[in-house]
Amino acid sequence: MSMSTASIFNRKARIILCAIIMLLLFMFLFKNMDYTLFSNRFNIYLQMKNGTVYRVKFLDIPASKQIKPQTLDNKPRSVTTMTNLATDFNKKLSFLGNLTYSKGNVQVYNLSLPNNDRFKCVSLRQGKNTPICLYDTKVDLHVSGSLARTGSWEAGYLNQVKSFLMQRPKAGLIDLGTNLGVYTLFISKTLQRPVLSVEPYYPTIRRLHKSIKLGKLEKFVTLVVNPITDTRETVYFRRSSNNQGDTRISQSKTNDRGLGPNSSHSILMDDLSDVANFTEAVMKVDIQGYEMKAFSHSKRFLDKVKIFAIFIEWEFYRNSKAHPLVPGFLEEMKARGLKPYSPGRIPLALTQWRKWPFDVVFKSDEVKW
Repeated sequence: MSMSTASIFNRKARIILCAIIMLLLFMFLFKNMDYTLFSNRFNIYLQMKNGTVYRVKFLDIPASKQIKPQTLDNKPRSVTTMTNLATDFNKKLSFLGNLTYSKGNVQVYNLSLPNNDRFKCVSLRQGKNTPICLYDTKVDLHVSGSLARTGSWEAGYLNQVKSFLMQRPKAGLIDLGTNLGVYTLFISKTLQRPVLSVEPYYPTIRRLHKSIKLGKLEKFVTLVVNPITDTRETVYFRRSSNNQGDTRISQSKTNDRGLGPNSSHSILMDDLSDVANFTEAVMKVDIQGYEMKAFSHSKRFLDKVKIFAIFIEWEFYRNSKAHPLVPGFLEEMKARGLKPYSPGRIPLALTQWRKWPFDVVFKSDEVKW
């Protein structure tokens, strides 16, 4: 064998050996770990069973070469070969597009589609005990942790929402910041009322979809997957390591390009006018500091849907030295006959909003405590 032939042989052998080592390393890292593989035009993502999302590889695939799947296959699997992984790459070149349909600027999740994801689901032990699917409690200490231990979360608020709705037989629930769906599932199951639910974070959407399917609640729930703020633009998600309910949107760009599990298109609250299928409602709002921005573009929606009560998180506004949108929001609530109360039903002074509690209820005189 000549020196040149031996050199070529040795080089090929080294390449093959490196490939085998990389394959074994990849198999070691991901073997027997449940995950969902998906991508957009630019990135490949692995979503692990605990909800963590990893960006695997940068892609640059022309749109003409993309293969759009009929369904987004979310069956748990184990990586066995690089060939199988590459095949999965090319079958998952769209993200959420085939799971939603558009109404105006709003993307609505198609709840009629199957959901074969494997999640831990427990009974929501309030109302009619409907199933609710959770995160691993290590990554979601509060909501999933409480539901796993007791089957309950915010029972007092839930019962008050139910009481208000029972006084208005034609009213539905607007659930902005649905998270795992405690309010959405409770009201749709217990009262069989329509619910307009807004939850933009993909790992949470999948759990919520599974819960709705298990409870056979598809006909009651409209699930919007856009975050709500004061602009229509691409926004990005910032996760908490131990509280999935604290997932927030950010307008600062990350390393991701295009839309994937860590980004979405935001809409205005007014855009919900295109999907609301009722004209009276009780509203719950918990969108991690974007409440005031959301209400800054809400007149058209609030003119269409008469709100009798709003349960709103006030954590981001109390003790605030300056928040320019709060005075306008309070004026709008006053004009619509909605008065602020503490959760203990104590009236709150509009001028003292910086001293209000963490949660506030704006209530019309047309519903009673």
